Amino acid sequence: MSRIKDLFDSLLSQDMGKQARQVEYVTAVVLLAMLLTIGILWQYKLTVTVRGNSGEPVPAKMNVFELLLKK
Repeated sequence: MSRIKDLFDSLLSQDMGKQARQVEYVTAVVLLAMLLTIGILWQYKLTVTVRGNSGEPVPAKMNVFELLLKK
């Protein structure tokens, strides 16, 4: 716990320009991680069963985003 407190204390004691650069780097890393996660989830197909025109179950493959949009 003291390591985290020391980290925040060292961040707050630095000048604003250096803090802003570190925030930009952290933001870029988080954005990259989010894009990577979205890309992986987009490629991963789920098999769901939907009802066909005549009422029989038909297996369908769709990704998580297609499933959320069709809901």
